[in-house]
Amino acid sequence: MSDTVVSNNGSSDAGGGVLIQPTGSGSAKASLVRVNAVNNFLGIRADGTGGLGTIFLSIWNSAATGNLSAGMAAITPGGARS
Repeated sequence: MSDTVVSNNGSSDAGGGVLIQPTGSGSAKASLVRVNAVNNFLGIRADGTGGLGTIFLSIWNSAATGNLSAGMAAITPGGARS
């Protein structure tokens, strides 16, 4: 994703700007370039709790500002590396 503004998404209990979350045995490879996640519940989230695959994520020249929860977060299942 490039040259994108993601704003005003999600609520106090779910959702947000950008979610990368593979399921099952699938993996995800994503690149965020000049992406602004602004005023969302969650800004940018890589979430590995939905499956067994791997997430490869690069973020360049991007920002996550004014989000209610985390601006950027990487979530792994218990015992996994992040």
